[in-house]
Amino acid sequence: MKPSLWKLLKNDYLALLAAIFGPVALGIGGYVAVTGSIPRRAARGGEVIVANGVDLPWLIGASILAIVLFFVLYRRFAHIKHVLANGNREQATILDVSFFKDRGRVEFEYAHGGQTYRTGTAIMKNRQTLALQPNDVVEIALDPADPAKAYITELYLA
Repeated sequence: MKPSLWKLLKNDYLALLAAIFGPVALGIGGYVAVTGSIPRRAARGGEVIVANGVDLPWLIGASILAIVLFFVLYRRFAHIKHVLANGNREQATILDVSFFKDRGRVEFEYAHGGQTYRTGTAIMKNRQTLALQPNDVVEIALDPADPAKAYITELYLA
């Protein structure tokens, strides 16, 4: 089994935010650059006209934001891929799983090198993450550089 970008986007909250807001930033920047206006919320109606010459900075800013967000997504996937390939595998006990609307957090505890660690990760609410229950034992991969960081392997492997 190998790391899956699809599972990362489906289960990892930070990765999904970066993947969504990168194109949104480009869309807004492109809209402003093409139309010269900023859309308003429907309740107020209409549009705000941007002064001449302001549209290019909007596009440049949106492009920079999109590049930063795609870089965050790339780094997140590369880091998790590295940890899954090179990190020690341990068993962890899920302590708590909580959700608010479509996002949540899973907290888990594990022992490594004579120490007990407690950590967690932000997750998306879906069938796979809803199946995680307190007291379940799951396999985790530990970050080789920092054993206090770990990832639940089933959330990232295809």
